[in-house]
Amino acid sequence: MVNKARATRESADAAARRNGGLALALVVVALVVASVLALPFLAAQTTSSTIARNIVEHDQARAIADSGLAAALAAIGSNSNWRDAMGAGVWVNEQAYAGGQFSVTATDGDADEPGLSDPVVLTCEAYFGQARYLARVRVEGGTEGAAFDHALAVAELVWMQDNSRVDALDSRSGNYVAGPPDPGGPPASVATNTTGANQVHFQDTATLHGDLLIGPGGDPGEVVEGSGGEAGVTGEVGNLEQALALPQVTPPVGGPTNPPDSNFPSAGQRTLAGGTHWYRHVRIGDGFELRIQGDVTIVAAGTLEVSDEGRIVLQPGATLTVYADRLRFEHNARVNAPASGEADPAAVTMYQTGSDALQLDNNVEVAARLVAPAAELQMVNNARLFGAFVGRSASLRNHARLTQDLALKAAAGGQGQAGGKSLRVTWLGPAE
Repeated sequence: MVNKARATRESADAAARRNGGLALALVVVALVVASVLALPFLAAQTTSSTIARNIVEHDQARAIADSGLAAALAAIGSNSNWRDAMGAGVWVNEQAYAGGQFSVTATDGDADEPGLSDPVVLTCEAYFGQARYLARVRVEGGTEGAAFDHALAVAELVWMQDNSRVDALDSRSGNYVAGPPDPGGPPASVATNTTGANQVHFQDTATLHGDLLIGPGGDPGEVVEGSGGEAGVTGEVGNLEQALALPQVTPPVGGPTNPPDSNFPSAGQRTLAGGTHWYRHVRIGDGFELRIQGDVTIVAAGTLEVSDEGRIVLQPGATLTVYADRLRFEHNARVNAPASGEADPAAVTMYQTGSDALQLDNNVEVAARLVAPAAELQMVNNARLFGAFVGRSASLRNHARLTQDLALKAAAGGQGQAGGKSLRVTWLGPAE
């Protein structure tokens, strides 16, 4: 019996060992299967993280490239002899910026005889992390007759009435004055390409304190009309030697497909740092103050509106360039016009690409260069513009006042002018 019991136990132990070995084998098989199934998932997670990082780095590299080109264009604007002084080659080499770096290279259209009319292609190569982005812009010179030599430089109609006024001031020697104009101030200049009858109108004590130039060959007696007639001009009335070459406006490319709206909250403040910022629409109102720090470009596919005591304030040394389909400034808005009167219109350039009226309405103050080749400037109800306007036509009514900044004639800048000539800037998009 003992032997039989021992045999039974040994048989049971052997069976247990066999079962244990089978269980271990099953566990090993399960682990292998789980590992095989998990590896693609883990690989996918790693790939997703890599893709996300690449997207972020690519967008940052693109922003650095846009900023590099903006800096190059600003350098052109600040050098009246830029075309001779800044030849083909590397303009900026591996400049650190925003956690990355950029280089700017110029390709000369005519290296033997450099001149303002010869095109230049600027290429900005930017790096951020492992991402590389190349952006390009083409700069071409235009004809003589700088658009910003005038308070108004338009292709067609100039209409002034209801005690509206155009005068001048030099921001290098005096502050902008929002109050009553100085009758003894320097003369302004208004220029239009029109030669049509009754296309320049002065009525109800509207005054141009300065000179008026109409299109080549036009008869001032036929072109200028209204109850004020040529008496609305305190200076000379004459003809342009050649028609103004008004600038073309091409917004930057490379932004997001569906940019967000930017409806800034009521009251409060926000600082917008240097670089290019893309929006669908922008509204700054209800007492909100947008502070500009560094060199900022805003691209709005729709409308940029400042209204209801909204403010755009530039920090020291900052610049602002805006591209929008439509620009509107209403109801006590202030753009680059601090209470102290110290304003530099050359620091703000705003381009409107659409044909809707560019409006300044109801006690607004704007210190800027406004460019709207397809649109009419409408200034009404005590609106104030310190700087210059370039566009299709202009209408000033009900105590509107445009003060030309004579400093703009000497300080080239932006898309409209450099070295006393008009410029055309075309954004070519990313390079290969």
